[in-house]
Amino acid sequence: RVRVPAEVRAQTPLEPGERILLFARDTAGGLVAATERALRHQAGGGWSRYGWEQVTRVRWDDDLHTLTVTDVSAGHVAAISLHSSDGARLAGFARERINSTFLLSTLVPLAGHRPARVTARRRPARDELAWQVSLDDPAAAVDPAIRAHLAAAIAQLRGHIGM
Repeated sequence: RVRVPAEVRAQTPLEPGERILLFARDTAGGLVAATERALRHQAGGGWSRYGWEQVTRVRWDDDLHTLTVTDVSAGHVAAISLHSSDGARLAGFARERINSTFLLSTLVPLAGHRPARVTARRRPARDELAWQVSLDDPAAAVDPAIRAHLAAAIAQLRGHIGM
């Protein structure tokens, strides 16, 4: 267990019942707090939240001392500069939390297009699923027939996993 100082708990915006499991300071002095639900980062006077069910990748660069977080929901990559002693530890913890959210991932064939990857992920501390669809062809995303086909595939997969 990590002892979290009261000042860190007081500064970090948390949802009811959420606990800080690991924390560090970035090189600019901002807090980085890892909870059972998300990674939170204080920078530029505000906070960013990266829910584990939305993070597709986390990488620690030991040479640049940078933790890179790829968030599929926001469609962006955050680079957080950390002290070397904290980076590898936070990256390892983040990978474990991210991996714990994956329930299934499968390819769904699409007529006339490359297959779509459909992924079901569990939202930590909730009985909800987050469905993610990855398409290589942007035109397929706006095709009503493909959208209907993917919705039917997700409904079938939902029944398959009992949710």
